[in-house]
Amino acid sequence: VNTGKAYGVLPNSANADFASFVSDTDGTRVDENGLIVDVEANVPRLDYTGGGCPSLLLEPEATNLIEYSEDFSNDYWSKSESVITSTNNVSPDGTNNTTLLTDDNSGGTSTGVGLKKFALTLPSAGTYAFSIFAKKGTVKVVKFGHAGYSTEGYTYFNLETGVVVSKAATHETATIEEHENGFYKIAITFEDTVDLTGSFNLLMASDAGGAITKDGTNTLYTYGAQAEKLPYASSYIPTNGSTVTRSEDSSGNTGDLS
Repeated sequence: VNTGKAYGVLPNSANADFASFVSDTDGTRVDENGLIVDVEANVPRLDYTGGGCPSLLLEPEATNLIEYSEDFSNDYWSKSESVITSTNNVSPDGTNNTTLLTDDNSGGTSTGVGLKKFALTLPSAGTYAFSIFAKKGTVKVVKFGHAGYSTEGYTYFNLETGVVVSKAATHETATIEEHENGFYKIAITFEDTVDLTGSFNLLMASDAGGAITKDGTNTLYTYGAQAEKLPYASSYIPTNGSTVTRSEDSSGNTGDLS
């Protein structure tokens, strides 16, 4: 690739090149080492998610509505019956910026231990994708979802086996995608029609999908939260204090694709 162009390898001819590639903002991709890396504006993004041959990302415009996608220590996030600490654990972008989530050791049992973003307002009715990267600690199962919108629901994911344990009836889709350093990208989509204010929630669960005992031993690693108005979770858009919009990718071709 080069600025404005993705070169075709076979046939070795300009007719195989994707020319006039335009993307007005920076974006991210998964590189050949499985790490999330930044890509400058107008440079085609060859994405290696899942391994094997890459795909050329041609995505629509998307805005990450989460204003602090990695800094879970910020007051923007509510720590629900939990505490967080920074760790030297390597995140999906290859740096030591993973957050460790631990129950608050307050005793008793709870189904609400985790991270919550309350009062997250969606811009208009439509289909939304919520996603986050999570890695098992002592807790292997998480429930991820939303509350307070037109619909509510939680889907359970197993971060050891990489499977969807049970999908909420209110979720149109639920996916789990393996990434480097033990992380999975978990994502759900849902339709919101009337009530546009609610919460984005990542919570710990027992293996059976129930409550955990708050004894200070339940841990979970997390990174990279995203909420966007799309019927699927798109590539990661980092934020730090405001929402961020990634522009639409487009590519013309002046040659002969055949």
